[in-house]
Amino acid sequence: MALPVPTPPLGVHLGTKGGLAGAVREADRIGATALQVFTSSPQIWRDPDAAIAFQEARVAWGGHPVVVHDSYLINLAASTEELREKSYVAFVDELDRCATYGVGLVNSHMGAHVGQGEPEGIRLVGLALRRLL
Repeated sequence: MALPVPTPPLGVHLGTKGGLAGAVREADRIGATALQVFTSSPQIWRDPDAAIAFQEARVAWGGHPVVVHDSYLINLAASTEELREKSYVAFVDELDRCATYGVGLVNSHMGAHVGQGEPEGIRLVGLALRRLL
């Protein structure tokens, strides 16, 4: 007897103009079983009721996976200390927001070596991740 093959999630990246809960409701409306969103809009994340509305919408949607896409500005392998530090702070802030909302998946483009060479880029990203941990 063959084992059933699980259906992989089928998702969409939606805007959050109507709030994060609105994005979840829209994913449900269109039949998506996964969702990706950006969290950088301050009107979404600074409202204390937004976390409650998000959790309620997600439960009503069936608890499907939500992935947060971090900011494209983050570059943990940047060539200057100033930009690496700004990137690190933004990355930590993103992870903190994810924890607040109970989102455990983050899509990140952690860095580009911008001409320093791949080994140096990997080294710099590794240093940032060690610091984070």
